[in-house]
Amino acid sequence: MPVSSTVLNENFNRSVDSGFVDITTGLPAAAAATPSRLSPHERVKSVVKILREGRMSILDFILRILDPSQPDFMYNRDWIYNPSKVEKENSGDGQRVSGKLEQMFDLLFVDSRGRARMLEWFHPHAVT
Repeated sequence: MPVSSTVLNENFNRSVDSGFVDITTGLPAAAAATPSRLSPHERVKSVVKILREGRMSILDFILRILDPSQPDFMYNRDWIYNPSKVEKENSGDGQRVSGKLEQMFDLLFVDSRGRARMLEWFHPHAVT
């Protein structure tokens, strides 16, 4: 079965807010495929399985998306860096709004291994 058929049939990225685009149609995944009955947890497990079967690590996947020399993933990069609609709506009350990018940093920092790696990386990059 071709990879594009698997992507269209499984619809792992129902939410347009996920920032994922179906590369076979160029449309956000929610518009390109029919709704799935998989829970968010099951969708993540399915995506991880696809990455594993394709011999690609999660970090390699993220690095490819973040690479500015990859124009096919510009839409996805924009979703990573731009605040979501919910973040924009909640930012007007003057309180700090924690978006998904910030939540990822928080989760990395909570884990002692992630905190050590982040602090090690930030040390030479920090403004003094």
